[in-house]
Amino acid sequence: MQIKFIPPDPRAGMIATMDSSLGELFVRKGNAVRVSEQHVDAASVPPAPAPAEPAGETDLDEEEQEQDTKPARDLPTLAAAFVDGTVPDVTARIEGADEELLKAALATETASEKPRKGVVDALTSALTPQA
Repeated sequence: MQIKFIPPDPRAGMIATMDSSLGELFVRKGNAVRVSEQHVDAASVPPAPAPAEPAGETDLDEEEQEQDTKPARDLPTLAAAFVDGTVPDVTARIEGADEELLKAALATETASEKPRKGVVDALTSALTPQA
């Protein structure tokens, strides 16, 4: 008898010739379908199984799933652009910026060859909790 292995069997797509008792065992278990030398017996092909979800990924809550779909931010580039310009330009950008970007901008400015006191002071002030 000839059988063709089907997913999820790791031999999926392979055609094998074997004795009928072993072939029938694979067919009954759903690992294979009977085939003639010309074609697959379409009546015995089970529907394709749904793809299995990777282990450990089912525990994500909606917020974590949403974060996975957001593009990653290039903080060093954003911070360099943030502190580029005059002191008034930088201080105008502070309002509405998130804390992570402000911290990166402060680190970028203080690491520069000539850190500007006005920019460092404005960023430090923005990061200091207001009482």
